[in-house]
Order: sequence, then structure tokens, then C-alpha cells
Amino acid sequence: LDISLLAVPCTALLAPLNGIRQDCTGTDKEYYNTVCLFSCNIGFKPIGSSSRKCTENGTWSGQSFVCQGKNKMYSAAVACRTI
Repeated sequence: LDISLLAVPCTALLAPLNGIRQDCTGTDKEYYNTVCLFSCNIGFKPIGSSSRKCTENGTWSGQSFVCQGKNKMYSAAVACRTI
């Protein structure tokens, strides 16, 4: 029995804010055994699993991946201005 025929697709994972997603489409869904790789832009700290795999039950292995600013001031949505 080929498990890939019974496997449930996973919901697509988005690229992290201030980071990059590779090796998966990120469109609608991903299929069994698809691996998504994540990394952060320079100046941002990776938190979570940098590699996640779509499992047979339609869930992703590992933990959610985010890129955190090393200095929270730089990762905020509002820029600060020097007077």
C-alpha cells in the first residue's frame, strides 16, 4: 500500500516576515513528504523549525518558523526618526 495515495495534503506555509521560504510552492496546498526550508534575512534571528515536512495526516512537522529582530526597534512596523 502506497501511503502517499492516502495522505492528506497540508495547508501551504507562508514565507516568514523578514525571511525566505524555499523548496515548496506556498500557494494553496503541499503534498505528503514535501519539505519547506526557512531562513531569515540578515539582522533577524530564526526561531522555530528551519525545515518542516508535510506528514501523512496533513500536518507539518516541527514548530512554526519566525524571524525576530535582534533589536525590537528594527522589527517594529513603525520607523523611528531622529530629531
